[in-house]
Amino acid sequence: MPKTYPTSAPRDFYKAVRRNRSGSLIQLLKLPAEAKVVAALATSPDLEWTEDEARLTLTDGVRHARFLADRYLGDDEIIRSTYNRAKHGATMLHDASLPVQQFYVIAPHLEIRGARDKARYDMPKFTVNRGMVQGLEKSVAAAGAMIRYLSGLAKALNEAGLLYQVRRP
Repeated sequence: MPKTYPTSAPRDFYKAVRRNRSGSLIQLLKLPAEAKVVAALATSPDLEWTEDEARLTLTDGVRHARFLADRYLGDDEIIRSTYNRAKHGATMLHDASLPVQQFYVIAPHLEIRGARDKARYDMPKFTVNRGMVQGLEKSVAAAGAMIRYLSGLAKALNEAGLLYQVRRP
């Protein structure tokens, strides 16, 4: 069976982003020295960046990661937890007492919030409006850009022989 990342990996990554006070993608991702990373990015034929542009992306990467962390971890992680439940068949319910733009997501209660927490189901209420849709679109676009950036970074580091530590016999 192929090895996959643990289901907690995205959450753990975004928590690490929030804890990171250095403002450095080098430190956040535990990358090689900045000069080596910048050189790898600047010499990558796919990226066509100058060293200054490559250095700037390392700073911008942290800013983008913080934006995504705030979205991912915000509001008690309601978007993440509801999405994860919805993709596995959670029930979405519109009750007549709700405005037409509101609905509930009824799903198994996954997180224990205290010793006396006996909830069997969560029922977060969503209001679908222009602001919510625009916010989700912005988050999805930012996440896609971050994935493309990290993929390009990994490819450039791999091509420069910097992605994995060399094991000596």
